[in-house]
Amino acid sequence: MERCEWKFISPKKYKFKFVLLFKGQGYVNLTGNYGQEITLKEYEKPPIKKVIDSEFLIITSVATGDITVEPFFKGYLSVIKKHPYPKILEAGCSVITKNGTTTWFTDPKFAYPNNAQCWYNFTVPWQTQIVVSTGLVFIEKSADQILYYDDDGEHVLIEHSPGKPIYSLCNICR
Repeated sequence: MERCEWKFISPKKYKFKFVLLFKGQGYVNLTGNYGQEITLKEYEKPPIKKVIDSEFLIITSVATGDITVEPFFKGYLSVIKKHPYPKILEAGCSVITKNGTTTWFTDPKFAYPNNAQCWYNFTVPWQTQIVVSTGLVFIEKSADQILYYDDDGEHVLIEHSPGKPIYSLCNICR
């Protein structure tokens, strides 16, 4: 069994947000203050998002089975501000449509580091292709996400993390 371990420390009044995107054979264990422990097991399918309310975080990757397998994974770790209440704030979203292009952005004084979110709903007409890209990200370049949901709002179709390639959505499966 192979094992790798990393330790992170956050400033006071902050906590960790961990997003596991891919993991090899085995599991990933997250350990925080006071014995808080979360195990991301083999059968859980990434992406898996966990928030750990802790001043330190130990990430342990353990390979199971064949001893030649390395304990690897891919994920994003960010430090987010603790709130006195468990509420996600509105981030001051703005949407501008000009010449067929819709630009959607947040107001930085409301968004980071307040764990805020924006949303913009639109319908893609039948047999229409749209291209979505991230134009400018000031902070947490690889931690923030853009999620595309189906019409029931519960199933994530595509998850885009800024800094990755542009995604193209083609609505032909209705």
